[in-house]
Amino acid sequence: MNSTKEFYLMICFNVALNKPAYQQNQWKPDDDTYDASNAVDGRKSDLTWNGGQCAVSAARELAIWWVNLTSVHSIHHITIYFLTDTMPSIFNTTCPVHGQYVIYYNERETGVIYPHGYQKYVDADICEVEVYACQNGFYGEGCSEISNDTCTGCNNINGSCDSGCLQGWKGGFCHIASCIRDQVTLANLQDTVSTPKE
Repeated sequence: MNSTKEFYLMICFNVALNKPAYQQNQWKPDDDTYDASNAVDGRKSDLTWNGGQCAVSAARELAIWWVNLTSVHSIHHITIYFLTDTMPSIFNTTCPVHGQYVIYYNERETGVIYPHGYQKYVDADICEVEVYACQNGFYGEGCSEISNDTCTGCNNINGSCDSGCLQGWKGGFCHIASCIRDQVTLANLQDTVSTPKE
């Protein structure tokens, strides 16, 4: 494994792993084989319908599954693994937002004509949801860029300081030093400035 890949793994990590999850209309509600938490347990070796590693819902007009990340994260990208034989079986999306909840939502509205091949009902058969966030202080492709340490909150895509700057810094990237009003007084200057001798 090259050092770049190792570095990537340390600074961009799955913040959904083992977090609280919920789904509406679970298939066999009292059977953990189909529980919402299966989609955030890190297991992906058996992605079949009854393999016990997927969150499976009953077919209805509405399918919702969500995970609570338990705190706000600077989300970089999301990867969703679906049941075996689902097209696509893996879905990836860049998602440059700050958030605490990731929600999978699908519906069939009454009165809407859907394209040929769409089913009358939907379900949320999700085997794993991985929500990757940049570690604080990193941003960019693969969270590989280091942000300015004068930021109070770095944008995980472009490194700008979305949440502001530390005291004494300004600018979109907190890269411009700024004087703090009343920090330097005349008395302080007189103590530190010497008068040239004649």
